Amino acid sequence: PGEPIHLVPQPNLTLHAEPIDAESAISLGMQTRADLAALRLLLSELDTQTLPAARSSLSQADPGLGVPAPSLGNLHKLFRGSTAACELEIRRAQLSELLETREQQVASEIRLAVREIETRLKQAALATETLASWQQRLGDLKALREVGSATPVDIQQVQFEVTAAEVALLKQVIAVRLAEVKLKEAQGLLAAECG
Repeated sequence: PGEPIHLVPQPNLTLHAEPIDAESAISLGMQTRADLAALRLLLSELDTQTLPAARSSLSQADPGLGVPAPSLGNLHKLFRGSTAACELEIRRAQLSELLETREQQVASEIRLAVREIETRLKQAALATETLASWQQRLGDLKALREVGSATPVDIQQVQFEVTAAEVALLKQVIAVRLAEVKLKEAQGLLAAECG
């Protein structure tokens, strides 16, 4: 009691370089994104009673879209029908367009996140190779030190390089993990995983 607890994290530096199928990731994202599900539900349930909800949803996307329809004159009502029926078709078209636009945006976000993971994995692989190279060099220098061909200064300099390579690898692993989180966020899975 009263003593500070020292936590020493043990980072997991192993990465699984399994290729991510972008189309599968997009398909999953289309099914799990809450914003898309809400638009689909609103579109499927659109009627005169849900018009206020449609207006509200559209105004969040673009304030000009959610403006209530002006009342039409008697002549227009005679030829076109009621104001609510006209507005219903307009809102249905606007919601369909908004849904299509949002689906394209989501697909782009997911593709970008997949590419980011692939890039980060390649960078992590290069950092792993660099670390292995410096560790090999350190082992060689220690062997040479035993026969008197290497100095302690040489060994110390290479140990610094090994440490720098470990730090670089850790940064790359963190970057991969962050890219994976961004993919889950783009797919709409992050909120579900967080509870």
